[in-house]
Parts: sequence; structure tokens; C-alpha cells
Amino acid sequence: MKTIKSWTMLAGLSVAILAMSAAGARAQLITYPEFVGSFTLPVPAKWESMTLPPGNYGLYYGEPFRGGLKVVEVVNKADGSARGVALVWGLSQASGSTNELVCTREGDMDFVRALDLPVLGKAIQFGLPHNMKLIASQQDHNATKPAADLHGLTQRIPVTLNRG
Repeated sequence: MKTIKSWTMLAGLSVAILAMSAAGARAQLITYPEFVGSFTLPVPAKWESMTLPPGNYGLYYGEPFRGGLKVVEVVNKADGSARGVALVWGLSQASGSTNELVCTREGDMDFVRALDLPVLGKAIQFGLPHNMKLIASQQDHNATKPAADLHGLTQRIPVTLNRG
């Protein structure tokens, strides 16, 4: 029964996302936000299936439907258009004291790996692109990390909490 409910929710979310994309909607998909913020990308970034050019963005974390799965919606602040939705792959305790996107740099592109939100006490993990290399960490033999992490190529982009 729980599986049917999950698939129904996922199907509903997919239809909503497709409808927004097809109509070029400027409406916010997340109706129950836990966090609303903004950030500025200094370089292009890949975030799951989204490719974002440098610029200013709005960020919404929450549920499209009450009791549903959690997602992050990204909106272009220049024209208000939705840029995409990232599914939450995992949650853990926030690791820092500043709200920020945690990115891994490969070449001239950042890859968004996590959203650290100490204001909520959460760190939100996202899926990595299929072409990103993962290698075993020498410090933690049970973990794999993007290759760039071992070379200090992690970038943190501040996310400002929008009040109001």
C-alpha cells in the first residue's frame, strides 16, 4: 500500500513538473516550503538534471504536496522562470553554521552535491551526474567521494535566507 502511495505521489509530481515546463510557468511548484532563499552562481553549475548558467537564483526547499517527498526548486531571479527541481537523495545533520550549497569543481563547471541548512539543522544530499568519477577516500575506507574532493576542489556558495 505504501508503495502505491509513493508511486502515485511521484506520478503526480512528474505531471506537475511537465505541466510547468510545457507552459513555461512562473508559478512556484513547492506549496509547503520549509526554506526559501537565494544564491548567486559565479560559474556554470550542474545540479542533477539541471544545467544553470552563472546568475542569481531563488531556492525553495519543501513539499509540492502535503505529506509528500521533499524537493528543491530553483528559479531564475532575472525572469522568474522555473529552472528545475532536484530530488532529495539523503538527509543528515547540518555540518556548518552557514546556509550554503556544497559544490565540487571539475574543469570550469561546479556540480551541486549538497545543500547545508543549519537554520533547519539539515544537510540535504543530491545525486551526482553519471559521468562524475568516484574514488575511495583514504581517510574513510567505507566511503567514496568525488575525485575532485580529494584535491580540495570543493566550493561553498552562500545561500541567503529570504525573510518575509
